[in-house]
Amino acid sequence: SDILERRDGTYWVAAEEQLCAFDPRPNRQRFQCERPKLGTISAILQDERTLWCGTDTGLWRRPVNGANPWEFVRVIESGATGRPAVYRLLKDARGDVWATTVSGLYRLRSNGRVDRWTPAQGLFTDPNTGLSETPGTVWVGSSTELMRFEIDPNTGEARIADRYGR
Repeated sequence: SDILERRDGTYWVAAEEQLCAFDPRPNRQRFQCERPKLGTISAILQDERTLWCGTDTGLWRRPVNGANPWEFVRVIESGATGRPAVYRLLKDARGDVWATTVSGLYRLRSNGRVDRWTPAQGLFTDPNTGLSETPGTVWVGSSTELMRFEIDPNTGEARIADRYGR
């Protein structure tokens, strides 16, 4: 369901409930897989210190070195399914983690704050919603529209700057 290239040229591969490290280099063990019991993994993200997994049961994280167990991140609200499913993850240039989820769009800021945009604000997310970043902007594309979030360079506040329908 997701693949991520690591700095050392190896990869994280998410396959249903398994998370595998894939090493394409010669004379190496190709796959080292684990079944971390987090649910079905839909998105993976790694930064300098943390490995993140978005699953059908929510958002999880652990240190990159695997020294500690997986920690459930309790900021995502459950949707109509009763589960806080996470679809996609993005780390932006400011170090904030963005997540498209069953209950909306979340931004976990590096300062500890959490921003959220919901269907009540007209934001529709589904499993196919994509995330991308360009300088000063985060793009969110769902099956119904494309939104441009503008990030204030001084305060770091994000707002929906443009909406593009079909």
